[in-house]
Amino acid sequence: MKSVRSKVFWTLWALCPVALVAIHMGVGRPLREQDRAAKMLQAARQAETQEDWAVAAEQYAGASGLLGSLPQEERDAVELAWAKARMMAGEYVEGQEQLDRLLDSVLARPKTSPQDPFVRTLRSEVASAAHYASWAMRLEGAAEEDWLPESEIARQQYRLLTETQTDEDAAKNLETVIRFQRMTIEELRAQGMPKKCNGKGICKSKKNQRQSQCKKSGDPKDNRQQVKAAGSAADRGNGW
Repeated sequence: MKSVRSKVFWTLWALCPVALVAIHMGVGRPLREQDRAAKMLQAARQAETQEDWAVAAEQYAGASGLLGSLPQEERDAVELAWAKARMMAGEYVEGQEQLDRLLDSVLARPKTSPQDPFVRTLRSEVASAAHYASWAMRLEGAAEEDWLPESEIARQQYRLLTETQTDEDAAKNLETVIRFQRMTIEELRAQGMPKKCNGKGICKSKKNQRQSQCKKSGDPKDNRQQVKAAGSAADRGNGW
């Protein structure tokens, strides 16, 4: 009897390393990844306070790849923070595209409501990014046919925000975009480049973006120019 018990004991003992490896590779793996992600997010937020946007973007990118087991809302929040950090780090067009994709992804989900706070936050961020991109493009000497579609995206998103819910900030931002479209280039130069638009060579990047989209779609127009403006061209006036 003792011999049988001894064999059972040593058999179970021999299986312990196998069980530990299974836990390490199975159940333990998501926990380790979440721990690494938490450390990266902390480092990203610390970098943001120091305005070290390149480091913040890098840390958000790393964390984003480790959050597969977390709720979609938390992953979306990290994606948003990553896109904003990229824009501030100088990858303005890339970060802007990331914002656009995130908004499209969220809106494509079943039962997504226009009143959802995160949807509204995303719309506001997309609008802000497009507005400052159009601002930078004008200062870089872009033609109206290049910068106006970006500004129209901002106008449309702010308009949607004001139509789906009373929003004083969105209403003020909508007015700001309309005033911007009516500004002369001299008035714009007097104000200079906004701090929020931390990007150089946006015109060139936008041109490359359009060329890339044309190769994929075969359409000679930039996909972003197909946005339906919320209102008529007469709303803008002819001051530019």
